Amino acid sequence: MNNKFSTLILVILLFALSIWGVSELINLDNTKVQIAILGTVGAAILFIVIKNDLSIDMKMLLFVTFGYFIGGKGFAYLSPVAPIYIGEIALAICSLMFIFRHKGNVFKFIGRHPIITFSIAILLLCLVRIYFDYKKFGLYSIRDFAMVYYSLFAGLVYLLMNKTANRELFQKCFKYSLLIGTGVLIISSLGARGLLDSISFGTISPHADLGAAMSTGLVFFFIQKYNLSKKQIWLAFSFILTAFIFTQKTAFPFSFLAVTAFFFLFSKMRIIIFLGVFGTLVLAVIIPLGILANNDALLGSDIVQTIGSASEVTIDTEGMANTTAWRITWWRIVYEMTMEQNPFLGLGFGADITSPFLREVYNVNYYGQEHGYARYPHNILFTIFGRLGILGLCFFMAYMVLFLRTVLSFIKTVRFNKCEATEVAMIAFVLAGFANAFVQATYEVPFAAILHWCTLGYLLHWQRLKKKKKKDSGNKSEDLLQNDNTHLTRGNIK
Repeated sequence: MNNKFSTLILVILLFALSIWGVSELINLDNTKVQIAILGTVGAAILFIVIKNDLSIDMKMLLFVTFGYFIGGKGFAYLSPVAPIYIGEIALAICSLMFIFRHKGNVFKFIGRHPIITFSIAILLLCLVRIYFDYKKFGLYSIRDFAMVYYSLFAGLVYLLMNKTANRELFQKCFKYSLLIGTGVLIISSLGARGLLDSISFGTISPHADLGAAMSTGLVFFFIQKYNLSKKQIWLAFSFILTAFIFTQKTAFPFSFLAVTAFFFLFSKMRIIIFLGVFGTLVLAVIIPLGILANNDALLGSDIVQTIGSASEVTIDTEGMANTTAWRITWWRIVYEMTMEQNPFLGLGFGADITSPFLREVYNVNYYGQEHGYARYPHNILFTIFGRLGILGLCFFMAYMVLFLRTVLSFIKTVRFNKCEATEVAMIAFVLAGFANAFVQATYEVPFAAILHWCTLGYLLHWQRLKKKKKKDSGNKSEDLLQNDNTHLTRGNIK
């Protein structure tokens, strides 16, 4: 497909989107949100028309990557009509460009990597399920099905990374987005506690569901920078950021410790154990202070943010119990509902697995409300069990094994004294996102899921290049050795 023509079409569509955006801004009271939306639309148009040697899908990929890191949920749910959000638009553009580029040969996906192949197999099986669920639950089923089709980004990114320019740009985009996004997250966190309130942009800011993976990835970026340069400033940055992680909600230290343990066990980065110990000490100091001061903010316990992360409804959570308690209650309710109604196949995409929890625990009822409600129980295992039952859980368990083996191969096959800091950060980011899925949300929300799958797709291609380079180097050494033996043999004959 002609890149200039497709660029023109996309610019026209974005111009139409900007007209819609301006009309919607009239109804908004928050000036900063208005500015943020206008800036997003303007940046999109500007971004598309520059650097014409890049394909449309790569430009769109870079745009959503930066947008999700910086804009979080507010950016993710920009939409002309639900459930078509910016992620779905990006997926459609990338898929269409893939079809045009490969002339409809969808088998280009198959066999690229076991994770990609397995994800597509699960997608095809779930397509059968969504056919029946849509008749029963309507658009809610499509919204819940998103956690499955987001996995397509891994394969699409994998294929895009065949071009060196694409790899270099994605790596740079990831690095700077991670640095800026985590910085904004820290400032926003301080602002939420009474400091720097003037910087608040409403929902246009990095989100907590992605925060654990972002901050953990950046810690490992700093650690690798220290490994490469031996400059103490990078080590200081990593300890400061670790202290921040251990003052946040449970998902942050949980994800960080999971990644730290994985790297400590399977890599040569022994220095990271000091970060884990340091973070634990920070927690040991913060918790008693928070209890003595009766200060939830000191503990980083933001229940409103946790409940609201999956909902467009504002719930008054003043006086609620700690997040661990309601999570366990929610998981129990999902388990009981599924076991009672359909344990093997689950309740389906679009089924309400939240209202019984809200009614029992908080005596509120948002079922059938126009603006929706929280749709996942903050644990990927219970989300899948509730939607797809024991059968779906078995498939996900198989994926877990495949994923962890793949990440282990990332860590074990890389010599960290030669690996770039951004690549180490990507490995930590993906692994932290996986850990975060068991206490918060990664696969169910677009701003966390799409970044997770895109980064994983990059790493899968990066690992393939590493193996190819190693193989080519081995073949070259064998050729040199064979030539040396030939010369020696000839010398002996003479």
